[in-house]
Amino acid sequence: MHKTDSKEFCKDAAGQLHRAEVETVLITRNGEPAWALVSFEVFSQLRRGNRNALKVSDLSDEDVAGIRDARMSPQHNHLDSELGNDGES
Repeated sequence: MHKTDSKEFCKDAAGQLHRAEVETVLITRNGEPAWALVSFEVFSQLRRGNRNALKVSDLSDEDVAGIRDARMSPQHNHLDSELGNDGES
């Protein structure tokens, strides 16, 4: 993903449009994300709701271990109370 501010985007709109053909262009305003410029192909996929789904059997042992061992960042521990558990499996 390429990041640019709105002023820089305006200076080189044509270049940024070309860049969006190969990667998302994130345009910021006052340092905060404001727009995302994507190719029409990506936009169409998003509109169709395309999702890439894999069967567990298609995952490598390394991928399965990574998912199994993944832990949520401690900054989100407060969300466990919404699940009605202490976050332990």
